[in-house]
Amino acid sequence: MIIMIVTALAAAVLYGTGAAVQQRQAAAAPQAAAGRPRLLFLLARQPLWLLGIAVQVGGFAAHATALRSGALATVQMLVSAELVVAVVIVRVWSGRPLSRASWAAALTVVAAVAVFLALASPAQPHAGGHLDYAMAAGLGAAATGAPPALLAGFIAVAFAGLAGAAAAAAAALRAPDDLEEPRAARGPTKPEPLPDDGVTRHVFGKMWLAALGAFAVLGLVPVISLARKPGRRAATGWSAGRRLVDENNQPISADRLIAGGIETVFPQDGIDIADASAVLIRIPAEYAAAGAHDGPAAAAGYLAFSKVCTHAGCPVALYRAQSHELYCPCHQSRFDVLNGAKNISGPAPRPLPKLALDVDAHGYLVARGDFDAPVGPDDWDRVS
Repeated sequence: MIIMIVTALAAAVLYGTGAAVQQRQAAAAPQAAAGRPRLLFLLARQPLWLLGIAVQVGGFAAHATALRSGALATVQMLVSAELVVAVVIVRVWSGRPLSRASWAAALTVVAAVAVFLALASPAQPHAGGHLDYAMAAGLGAAATGAPPALLAGFIAVAFAGLAGAAAAAAAALRAPDDLEEPRAARGPTKPEPLPDDGVTRHVFGKMWLAALGAFAVLGLVPVISLARKPGRRAATGWSAGRRLVDENNQPISADRLIAGGIETVFPQDGIDIADASAVLIRIPAEYAAAGAHDGPAAAAGYLAFSKVCTHAGCPVALYRAQSHELYCPCHQSRFDVLNGAKNISGPAPRPLPKLALDVDAHGYLVARGDFDAPVGPDDWDRVS
């Protein structure tokens, strides 16, 4: 009992001292920071504020020791004396006596907490009806005109006391250890018959037939695919006389590129066709003459190949001008431009399809026809 009283009063002193210290430091903060989040950052750097926190931590330890040694209601009534401690410390620091209204507010809140804890003792689990009286006492304290900052601290402590009393009342609601639930005597039971789900043998047979029909339809898909006639080629949009255009559908003139240049081209009005894209390359004139290409476009060093890789359909977008090689960045296939874009390394199984070129009367590059081989990876449509 003595340990409980001493530690509870020690907790009250520590709580009250810590609250007064923090209140003093908060009152010294700049007025511009009041009510703003940065006030917390300013206070966190003040030694006096941190000292108040440390003192309150000691109060928590003393409070816990008191609760281990005595009844909750008694400990909380003693701890509520922290309000009086805070009032006394504030008076000493301020150097001026507090008004009677401030003293009345502090004592009223302490009395409110004490009365509520006494009425909500675990020995009286049905004290919920007395909560209104305790709340009325707290409102009477607010009406006495105490300073707002001090009264706010008092009210916070009062609500902490209310929470402790509610926990004590809840502890009294624990069911007794000897509670027994009556049960029927054990023995064999007769199971209830299963309800009729409405699925008869006739309905079940129809369900099987529907499932078999669905599988039969799915089985026709690979048969139809294998039955396609080989040799059919996807439309690319290229035909004899069709101009080469850029991504803006602007025609490509014969002097568009310099030696070593590369550009992605499409058939005129066919930019959206999936397999139509091609790479236009201009090789040096000496290599064009050595290759004995036909037509003025070939003589000027222009070559065009499908941009779709024959391995997995990736775009062949890189050109090494020094070695005259097209390069697919997906799986590192390399194609020799001077040798008909023949694959020289990587997984591509065949050369890139070639697009023969010419120059029309207006000086624009045109196609002589479609690609010389199916575009893209190998499939059933390509004639081997």
